[in-house]
Amino acid sequence: MPSDPPKRNPGGLTFRSGLDTIRERRYQSFAAQHGVQNLITPGGEIFYHFEKTARVWLVALNEYTDEQFARKPSETQWSIGQVYYHLVMGTQNFHLRACKRCFEHRGEVTEGGKTLPGKIVFLLGSFPSAKIRVPPSPEYTPKQPESRAEMREGLLKLIETMRALAPQIDQASPVQKWKHPALGMLNAIEWYRLIEMHFRHHLRQKARLDKFLARR
Repeated sequence: MPSDPPKRNPGGLTFRSGLDTIRERRYQSFAAQHGVQNLITPGGEIFYHFEKTARVWLVALNEYTDEQFARKPSETQWSIGQVYYHLVMGTQNFHLRACKRCFEHRGEVTEGGKTLPGKIVFLLGSFPSAKIRVPPSPEYTPKQPESRAEMREGLLKLIETMRALAPQIDQASPVQKWKHPALGMLNAIEWYRLIEMHFRHHLRQKARLDKFLARR
C-alpha cells in the first residue's frame, strides 16, 4: 500500500505523514506473528514509542506559518516554537547529559531514591495532566527558535541519537543514578524513558496552543 504523498507548504518543509501509519502496521503484524517480547529489547521498546511521538511533532511543523510559530497567548506563556525549543534543547542539555553521567558511572550509586512525585510518574508511565506553571526566568524559559527548519533538524538529530542509545540503555547499570530536581534519583533507563514521557506530556500544551492559533 503506497504511503501518503508528501505534504508541502510555502516554507519548503516536507514530511511523509503516512510513515507512522506504515510503521505501526508493520510493527503490529510482526508482533502478532512473533510476540512483542521477542521483537525488541526494553531500550528498543522505549525508542519505538519515543519515535512515534517525536514524529508527531516533526510532521506538525508543516501546520504552522512562521508568524504562528512565534505567536504567544500572553507575555507569560510560551509560543509553539518555544515548546519545540524546550523539547529539543532540554532533551539534549538535560536528559541526555544525565543518561551519559549514568553510562560513565559518574552518578551516585544508591538503591531507590525517587521522590513521591517520581514514584507516581513512573508508576503511571506519564506526567499528571495538571498544568505545571513555572515563573518566567532566563534559566528556564526557552528562547524562540530561529526557524521551523532549525527545529526539524534538531528533531531528526535527536531521533537518531535516541536510536543509537537504545542498545546502550539495555546494558546500563541500574544502580548508577543521577538526581532529577523533582523526581529524585533516576538511572539511565529511567532518564531515557523520561524523554519519551516528556515529549508525550507536552502534546497537551500543543493541543491548547493549536486551539489558540486556530482562533486567529
